[in-house]
Amino acid sequence: MKKLFFVSTGRCGTKRIAEILDEHLPDEEFAVKHQMDVSRLSNVLGNIMYYTGSWEWLKKKLYNHIIQKYAIGKHFICSDPLISMILPATIVNDPDTYIVHIVREQQAFAESFFRFTRKRFLSFFAHNFVPFWQLGVWPLENLLNPHIKRKYQKVWEKKNEWLQTWYQINPNYQKITLEQAFSEKTLSEII
Repeated sequence: MKKLFFVSTGRCGTKRIAEILDEHLPDEEFAVKHQMDVSRLSNVLGNIMYYTGSWEWLKKKLYNHIIQKYAIGKHFICSDPLISMILPATIVNDPDTYIVHIVREQQAFAESFFRFTRKRFLSFFAHNFVPFWQLGVWPLENLLNPHIKRKYQKVWEKKNEWLQTWYQINPNYQKITLEQAFSEKTLSEII
């Protein structure tokens, strides 16, 4: 089975990418997923592992759950940014795995994150009350820190650096901008 993972910091259009691909790809060949039942847990654990080092056994367990539950057909495509930091080394090194790292402009990312945490209750709750929801952002800091947008820019730096360092060993890794991700030509070439 070929696997394609769109990895990102979040707020990079991955939900829309999943919707576009789901509309245009045949269901019997492609399983396209955005968020799954282990997404939130994977996000927190991935952020903890950023500080503590990789727990490959846990990454494999989470990954196996995702594949067994959601990978139906010949090809599996996942655009869930919440699992971006939990792909195990065996999958990253697999020649049948393709990784597309989407990067949004830093300040636009920080602005979007800030607005998003005030629009939706679940996002507001996660960003304000869940430890390790974002790298280096502590509970209630989103509400109390007048410089939180600068903090989100630091999150952008840390996560994109980690994503590139970890995933560029994949033989099919590519890094694209948010604008490129929504080019019909780019999506067609990736698929």
